[in-house]
Amino acid sequence: MSFSRAPLKRFNETVGCAPPPGSYDIKPGDLKGAASFDRSSRFKHPKDGPPPSPSRDALSTPVRRAMSVDMLVDGSSARKEKTCMTADRKQQKFLEKEIRSLVQQRGEQDRQLQALREELKKVEAKLLAFVREKTGLTANVTTLERQRAELKKINDFLKNKVLLLNWLLLELSVLRVNSEGQLKELDAELQAARNTATSLKERNTNLGKNHISSSWFEETGLTNVHSFSYVNSPVVVDRDLQAELEQRTTELQSIRDGLKQKEQELESSQKTLKVLEDEMIEANKKIYEAETTIQQQEVELLRLRDVLRRTENELDERVAHLEQRCVFSEEERSRVQEEGLRRVNQLKNELSSLSEARSEALRLQVKLKHANETLEKDLAKQKVRSGTLSALVQFERDQSEKQVKQLKDEMEEILGELTLMEEQDEWKQEAILTLKKQNEDLERQLSDSRSLLESQLQSRLREAESDRSQLQSRLREAESDRSQLQSRLREAEGDGVRLQDQLGLTEEKARASREQVEVLTHLHHCLTVLVHTQNSEGEQWKSLYEELFAKVQPFQEQLNAFAAQRDALLNENGANQEELNRLADAYAHLLGHQNQKQKIKHVIKLKDENVALKQEVSKLRSQVSRQKCDLEQLKAKLPGAPRRRFDPAKAFQHNKENTPSGPGEGLAELGASSLNAALKEAN
Repeated sequence: MSFSRAPLKRFNETVGCAPPPGSYDIKPGDLKGAASFDRSSRFKHPKDGPPPSPSRDALSTPVRRAMSVDMLVDGSSARKEKTCMTADRKQQKFLEKEIRSLVQQRGEQDRQLQALREELKKVEAKLLAFVREKTGLTANVTTLERQRAELKKINDFLKNKVLLLNWLLLELSVLRVNSEGQLKELDAELQAARNTATSLKERNTNLGKNHISSSWFEETGLTNVHSFSYVNSPVVVDRDLQAELEQRTTELQSIRDGLKQKEQELESSQKTLKVLEDEMIEANKKIYEAETTIQQQEVELLRLRDVLRRTENELDERVAHLEQRCVFSEEERSRVQEEGLRRVNQLKNELSSLSEARSEALRLQVKLKHANETLEKDLAKQKVRSGTLSALVQFERDQSEKQVKQLKDEMEEILGELTLMEEQDEWKQEAILTLKKQNEDLERQLSDSRSLLESQLQSRLREAESDRSQLQSRLREAESDRSQLQSRLREAEGDGVRLQDQLGLTEEKARASREQVEVLTHLHHCLTVLVHTQNSEGEQWKSLYEELFAKVQPFQEQLNAFAAQRDALLNENGANQEELNRLADAYAHLLGHQNQKQKIKHVIKLKDENVALKQEVSKLRSQVSRQKCDLEQLKAKLPGAPRRRFDPAKAFQHNKENTPSGPGEGLAELGASSLNAALKEAN
């Protein structure tokens, strides 16, 4: 901002030629030209002028140097000009010093602004890092929710498995009830056979008695024949005796045949009785073994239920813990983000306030420069012509009024900014109060400057000093804010490090839970395959048993086939139950392991169990082959079954010893291979 140049008035000046001192009074309101004065007041005594201003004596009275006859007037004007020049030079030097100090302050403010901008960039980079961490946390939360859903599915699958095991237990109880009913029927048949044996014994004794009586009757008949032969005629007696003899012989033959049949029936009934007694003993033994196995299975089922309940509780606790961690991490992330945004806004506000202060300082500096330039111009003009001082004073008055208005506007803007800062930042209230006090001081200074327009330079210097103090106070506030921001940034960095550690722990736990879930899913898949194959095998054996039972029902060898079939089913059920128990133990151990060394030891134990399972599988295969041979022998012994003949085309084509031939063989191998694969994946 620069002052406009005053118009030049050479002939129509506001002040005319200077009259001799004491000739008349000068009326500043009626100065129109060179001869525009009142003649009546021409030769009056001069009045005392206004006192000179403390700041500038040369500018207080508009005196124009003119060529006069009186040399005293010339000497006084020269002295006044010299004093004016010395005062102006002093003020110019003082202003130059102030300008240099303001330039130095401006450089310091520029450096501080650059440092604040760099800090703002750092804060923005940290904010971006926090945003990235937020996205990472959201991704982790989504993965944990997916894992939770998968664990819920696994839990439902295990519940379905428990229901299936309960159903199998119900089927076993039904089979036990059926076997008990058949045992009761066998007891009834045995009792009936015993009754028939006793009746046959009684009948045999009666037949013996009848035989003795018949032999006695024959002897008595012969004696009677001999006695009657003497009495009757020989022809009639012979005829009667022959008829009676034939009748007796036929009766004896029929009695002998009946005795032979009864003896055969007695022997067959005794044999059947012995067989039934042996079968009863074997059936009782098998029932006792079946009851013990059922009790063991019930105990194992209870244990499996407890294990499943524990695993469900552990999974629910883990899911709840993960949900709490996710909630805490979300809260921490939102808090950190809000703090970062708040800090960025604070820094932006502070940068805007500093930039405004800098612009104000620049404006003041420019004003001071322009004022200095104008003063230099005014001094040069005063050397040439001193008549333009009144116009310059008027112009300076106008300019000072404009500057006062501008300063008022600036003060209003500063007050508006202070109100905004009060609304935005509560912790800056003390600084705002100090700024208000400074603004009140500035208003007082402005009011004083209105009353003291002649001391404009001093007021400007005071304003510059007050602005410098304001800038220094603002710089102190900015430094304190920067220290606070640095402390908060350090706290935020510590929070970020803690959050990163927590994220690392959550990622490790999530990785471990994923590995456990994969192992569990594989084990459950193996269990489903085993149960499915065993169910299909059981259905096949059931169908075979029904066919055999339908074919062999009316014969005595029914019990042997039923016993062999039941032994096979019980053995298979026991082996399957043992496999299920081992898999459940492996599942529980895998859930509990958190150390790698313990996992390795557990894998070695599982491999040993796998070897034992293979040995049991070989034993079960040998038992199955024996049972098949027994079944084929039973089928061959049936009366309606065709006898097998040797087919030479099928020679040397039988199943080898270590290859699975039936649909149920190789189940244990399949379970063992699935276990090995699961353990390899876990490792």
